Amino acid sequence: MIRAAVFSYARDEARACVKAQIAEALRGFEAVLGVRSIAAITARYREKLVFLDGVCWPSIYHLRLLARTQSWRDERTLGRVAEAVERLVGLSPIPQIYLKHRSQLYAPASYAMNDFSNDLAGTSGFAALLWFQRTELLARLGVVFRVPALEAQIARLADTLEDGLLTRRFSHSSFRDWGAYAGLALERDWRAPSRRIADLTFRALLILHHAAA
Repeated sequence: MIRAAVFSYARDEARACVKAQIAEALRGFEAVLGVRSIAAITARYREKLVFLDGVCWPSIYHLRLLARTQSWRDERTLGRVAEAVERLVGLSPIPQIYLKHRSQLYAPASYAMNDFSNDLAGTSGFAALLWFQRTELLARLGVVFRVPALEAQIARLADTLEDGLLTRRFSHSSFRDWGAYAGLALERDWRAPSRRIADLTFRALLILHHAAA
């Protein structure tokens, strides 16, 4: 799935491995539609929540792959994915759930996938970074205006722009320091407020652009 997501960033979705993983990603989102509560798909183990055997659940890589590919998109499939995202909104905030193999616990790729209901206006720090990354993917996915809660989040994002700029200050280091998952800054540093505003405005406008596409 990770390899397929990397190919999708290069707009190479004709490979057999990418096509196979697109089908897996769609299966992951489709499975969400059958879930009425997190309790129905989890159990307690060593004071942590673990998925029950056989549970299928979407990860950040599923979302990245579908957001960056086109071949799977038709009205019916987009509608089903939008329904799944709406269900994820309803299940949010989703607690951290681990994968159990024998007696070992593994953390699944749940980065940015645990709360689809929060809003940039009510978040700060690392949660705000997650919002930017997840919401850009959802905008690229083409489902924002099919999910009322996401449509409202996008409308409030547009309302926060002052003369077309996002001037709000975000202090978490993950905005500026790139790692395997995190990082939004494209300017060389944020010592000058103008560079911070340029980066955040670009991210906001990118979300608004893809949401409207």
